[in-house]
Amino acid sequence: MQIITQNNQVIYEIKDTYGNVLFSYENEFLDLSDLDLTGANLSGVVAEGFICMDAKFVNANLEKADLYMMMACYSDFTNANLASSDLRGANCKGVILQGTHLRNANLGKDNMGGAVRLQGANLANANLDGVIWQETEYDDNTIFPNGFNPKAYDMIFVRT
Repeated sequence: MQIITQNNQVIYEIKDTYGNVLFSYENEFLDLSDLDLTGANLSGVVAEGFICMDAKFVNANLEKADLYMMMACYSDFTNANLASSDLRGANCKGVILQGTHLRNANLGKDNMGGAVRLQGANLANANLDGVIWQETEYDDNTIFPNGFNPKAYDMIFVRT
C-alpha cells in the first residue's frame, strides 16, 4: 500500500505484485469493505482499525502488516500471507482463512484487553506455526486445521 499526501489529503493506492493499481481511496479513514483485492501487495502496511467487511484478499500479501483492531467480518483471506502480522483485537467473525499463512502472527488481546474474535472462521489448512493466541475467541462453527486443539493454546470457547 502506498500512502500519498496531496494538499493535506490522504490518498491510498493498493497495488498488486506487478505494480498495477487495484484500488485508490481519498479519505482520512480507510474502508475497504466489499472490495476485491485479490493478489494485492500490502506487505508491511500500517492499517490499524481499518474496516474491510466482506472484502476479498485471496492470495494477497499482508506479511508483517499492522492490522491491529481491524474489522474484517466475513472477508476472504484464502491463501493470503499474514505471516508476522499484528491482528490483536481484530474482529474476524466468519472470515475465510483457508490455506492462509499466519506463521508468527499475533492474534492476542489488544491494549484494552479485547480478544480476537474467530467465531465462525474457517482456518482449514492454515499455517498456524508460532501464532500468539492470547485468549482468542472461537465457537462451534470455527474450523481449525486437522489436529489443532484450541484448548491447548488457551483459546476461549464462546457459545453462540
